[in-house]
Amino acid sequence: MGIVSETPLELLAALTADNPDGIEVKDREGRYLLVNPAAARILGRPVRDVPGRDVMELLPVRTAWQVIEVDHRVMETGVPELLTFEAPPSRGGHLYRRTSSPYRDRSGAVVGVVGIVRDVTETEAEEERRQKDSDRTIRRQNALLGLARTPQDDFESMLRRILEADAETLEVERVSYWGFTPDHRAITCDLMYRRSERSFEKGQRLEVKDYPRYFRALDESRVVSAERAYSDPRTSEFTAGYLEPNGISSMLDVPIRMHGVLAGVLCHEHVGALRDWPPPDQDFASSIADRITVSLEAEERRKAEEEIRRLNETLENRVAARTAELRAANEELETFTYSVSHDLRAPLRAMCGLSQVLLEDYPERPLDHDGVDCLSRIGRAACRMDRLIQDLLHYSRLSRSQITLEPTDLKETLTSILDAMDPEIRGRNARVVVEEPLPGIRADRILLQQALTNLLSNAIKFVPPGVAPEIRIRAETADGTVRLSVIDNGIGIAPEHQIRIFRIFERLHAATDYPGVGIGLALVRKSVDRMGGKVGVESSPGRGSHFWIELPTAC
Repeated sequence: MGIVSETPLELLAALTADNPDGIEVKDREGRYLLVNPAAARILGRPVRDVPGRDVMELLPVRTAWQVIEVDHRVMETGVPELLTFEAPPSRGGHLYRRTSSPYRDRSGAVVGVVGIVRDVTETEAEEERRQKDSDRTIRRQNALLGLARTPQDDFESMLRRILEADAETLEVERVSYWGFTPDHRAITCDLMYRRSERSFEKGQRLEVKDYPRYFRALDESRVVSAERAYSDPRTSEFTAGYLEPNGISSMLDVPIRMHGVLAGVLCHEHVGALRDWPPPDQDFASSIADRITVSLEAEERRKAEEEIRRLNETLENRVAARTAELRAANEELETFTYSVSHDLRAPLRAMCGLSQVLLEDYPERPLDHDGVDCLSRIGRAACRMDRLIQDLLHYSRLSRSQITLEPTDLKETLTSILDAMDPEIRGRNARVVVEEPLPGIRADRILLQQALTNLLSNAIKFVPPGVAPEIRIRAETADGTVRLSVIDNGIGIAPEHQIRIFRIFERLHAATDYPGVGIGLALVRKSVDRMGGKVGVESSPGRGSHFWIELPTAC
């Protein structure tokens, strides 16, 4: 309803003199009729100087116009209104809330305005603090929720997300994770986030023995909260060598434990003016440390699973390799059994048969031409038997001999082989062309010489009658592998025989046509296998052969 104007102003002044709120009465022209001491203080004048003045004389222009507009509406509508305004810094910069109500005479006519002004600075500040605390709580919860929903990548990628979220949420310049070395004698900075630069760095190392109080505090505390890091007994050891050079004033560090053992430290380093670390900050930092622990445990599991997977793959590979070795050994055993029953017995049968002829035909008379021929054939059979046995022993030793794979000069190796074979090359009127350049390879020098000697010997031997052998040797490099080719103009090999010729004692021609025991290419294959390489042939009857060996390059 408002206040009746016939109430004596003196009585109103007496009633409001001790009121902490400012009370003011103005007429319709906006002139002050009455103010109590609180209102006078707000206006910045003594009580006696205010009556008769208008608001434009007493308040800043902008605020005065706001008051005038509100008062006019109140007098026109008869409805009270609220106005919040801020005093200028010269009057303390306080925040005020003014309630304007109509001032009526006994007839009810509006004859002015009654204003009640309350200082709400503390109330607003408290409300602002509550709002900020609420905002910070929401930010912390959102940060932790976001990290909980983030898929676990490799540890460093996850650590980057964690440290950045931590620094941005707590508004800390430097947030880092330090892990202990395996011997626990030092900690190294695995990753640090700089908030002002939005950048990451790593690599610094601190020795545990240089900071005994700090590491004792870590071992004994849930958090190490140091508002004055340079004077706090737990962190002052860092002052000269770490805090001062980096401008760090306050620290909040949280120990990280795995399986009950101290594994690392989550560090918050505030740069600038001193900063306290209230319980909500400490709780949030502890939650971030727990998230790092989860990531560390996940990384530990991932590595363990990878190691198990690697071991399983290694085991499978070893089983496969062993199976292949056993299969190859069985095949060799089958071949050996056949050779014993056939190739090795053939000379024995010849010697037994010829010996029986001699015993029956020449019991008491001297040997004639036929008898001498029988003895010669017995000698040749014995020699063939001896060569078969020697070749078998040689082949057997290849599987057991120690080899040394090392960078080998191919040109030097071929020169040595060709020099040793020069009598054979000249005797067959053969022509050997070596195409350069020849790259270096990784091989066992002895096995390589043996394999190439056998290939060259075959290239010289297996040519049609009356044809001079022509042999080309070349090398090609691709994807870290050297393919060494021996190409001849010989009799060639049918496709259906190109696999079996590398088996022991496999012959495609009679010994009378092309002498030998059928073990040369088996030795080539065994030698190349021992060196971790491959061997093959491309050929067709009457068109020569292209034998090749593949071995790793020297580097």
